Amino acid sequence: MKKMIKTICYILTLALCLALSGCQKEEPFERKDTLYIQDHQWVFSHAMELEGTVVYCAQEQQAQYPNAETLELTCRIQEEKILLKTADQTWELPYSVNMEGSSGTIYNLESNTTALASVNKTTLDGTPQYTLTIAADLYALYFTEQL
Repeated sequence: MKKMIKTICYILTLALCLALSGCQKEEPFERKDTLYIQDHQWVFSHAMELEGTVVYCAQEQQAQYPNAETLELTCRIQEEKILLKTADQTWELPYSVNMEGSSGTIYNLESNTTALASVNKTTLDGTPQYTLTIAADLYALYFTEQL
C-alpha cells in the first residue's frame, strides 16, 4: 500500500509539472517542437524530498537554498539511458516514453523502485528554460537546460 501511495505521488508530481508548464500565455522558446529528453545540456539545480524540503543543490543555487548541502551532479543522455554521476557514484537509468503531449513528455525509468522523469518548459524569474524532473524513491531531482 505504501508503495502504491508513493507511485501515485510521483505521477501527481509529474502531472502537476506538465500542467503548470502549459499555463504560459505565449511561447518564448525557439525550439517549439523539442520536448524530449535528448538534445539538451542538463545542469543540476536541486534535489527535493517528497515532502518538499530541498536537501541538495548546485553550488550556484546555495543562496536560494541555504539549508541544503551542495552537490555536484551531472546528467547526460546516451543511448536511451539517463547517466547520473557524482564524484564517487554513477547511475544508469534506461528510459522509455510513457506519455507525450504538447506541454512535455513523461518517461518510465528502469530502476529498483518506481521512477519517472518528465521534460517540460518552465519559466524562472522571467527566464524561459527546459526542465528535467526525475522522481524516484525519496527524492525528486531537478535539472535545467544550460542557456
